[in-house]
Amino acid sequence: MNSGLLLKWELIGNDDQPLAKLMFTDLRLGSEVNVKELEPSSQLKKFKTVESRLPSGRGLSNSTPAWKPDSLPPGFKLTAHRYFGEEDQGIYEHLVYSDGFAAVSVYIEDFVADSSLRTGMSRLGTTHAFSRTTGHMLVTVVGDVPGITVKYIADSVRIADR
Repeated sequence: MNSGLLLKWELIGNDDQPLAKLMFTDLRLGSEVNVKELEPSSQLKKFKTVESRLPSGRGLSNSTPAWKPDSLPPGFKLTAHRYFGEEDQGIYEHLVYSDGFAAVSVYIEDFVADSSLRTGMSRLGTTHAFSRTTGHMLVTVVGDVPGITVKYIADSVRIADR
């Protein structure tokens, strides 16, 4: 029987070393789920909660983005766009690019000097993030892609030609 079920997936980093692997070795439909297998791992303790000043759930837009990358990896296309801007609350723009398999989020927001803000590359598991400032704006790119990919996209983000 041909199911088309993915049996092996591997995310390779820019050093040609695997960052993550996914394989199914046993699939039982209709079986009971062990609740203990759903408990969070100790890896979650590494996350830090940061309060965002960005308004959530608003600003979904069909308009042309004000910012965009000059270059994208082959196959990546804009799949979602959110924009929010008010003089007293600042502005932000959220762009999502995907090649149909991986997705990358691009955030552009007013830069507020904050001692806890780190620019540059960071990684947690297979998720990479790269942040940089340009003028008074902060550009952050996040995705489950190699670090070189998020940096490549972030370095090319510019104000779009209107």
